[in-house]
Amino acid sequence: MLYQIKLKNRENKSVILDEQSYRYFTEDPVLMEMKVLENLREHATSGAAVYQKWFRNIQNKPYQETIYVHKAIAEKFIPRPSEEHTFVVHLNGDRLDDRTENLIWCTRSELNRYCHYKSQTGYRGVRREKNKFRALIYINKKPVHLGMYDTAEEAAKAYNEAAIKYQVVKRDINKIKKAEKAEKLKAEKVKKKGKAS
Repeated sequence: MLYQIKLKNRENKSVILDEQSYRYFTEDPVLMEMKVLENLREHATSGAAVYQKWFRNIQNKPYQETIYVHKAIAEKFIPRPSEEHTFVVHLNGDRLDDRTENLIWCTRSELNRYCHYKSQTGYRGVRREKNKFRALIYINKKPVHLGMYDTAEEAAKAYNEAAIKYQVVKRDINKIKKAEKAEKLKAEKVKKKGKAS
């Protein structure tokens, strides 16, 4: 059975929990007292379901308690493969789908491969800097600058070539629609010029 829990800061959104996770949040005495499920919000930057509340410590100083729902579920139900596996990602890319089967522990180097982040350019490893596009890839946890390009598509192509060269997983390859069309048009123009002469 699946449960949809409405988020306080998003009227039209809810987090999805499976039965064991729902029971964990509704039967654990500490989580019940905190009223976690009644106070879930969508995190402003990550988009994940989160519980955040301000408390006062013994010295009467304020502090914020933050519980990421997907991480709490993973810590409770999913064995961590190693100490390096410190991140939890959503396999289907939906950060509000917190079913246990949709969560997996990963390392820092695996994090970007699992995440379905959309950059502002729409391409992995490409970012805009003023009027140019920088291509960048991480190899063995170190950034490798691939160059500055006039278009996002050119930078994405450079990223793809580097991903193949450095044998980065296939999931990292960008799908470049505009560049493919441009190359076809260029090839057709060359053919037409060849026929005309």
